[in-house]
Amino acid sequence: MPREKEGFRDQYAALKERFPEREAITLDELESILPLDRRVLINDPDFPTKKMGKKYVVSLVMLARWMC
Repeated sequence: MPREKEGFRDQYAALKERFPEREAITLDELESILPLDRRVLINDPDFPTKKMGKKYVVSLVMLARWMC
C-alpha cells in the first residue's frame, strides 16, 4: 500500500477549509488559489484534471496529492 506524501493531509485540510462540502472544483475556482495559467495545467500530463462537458474539474484529493 503506497504511503501518503509528506504534507498531503495539510494540503487537503487547507483545500477542504477553502471549499467546504465539495469533493471537486473547476479550473476557474482553482485559478483563484494557484498562480498558473489554465493552458499550462490542462497540458500537464501529471495534473489530475477531468473534462466534464465544457468545463474541467479537479478532485480535491488528487489536487492535494499533486500539490505535494
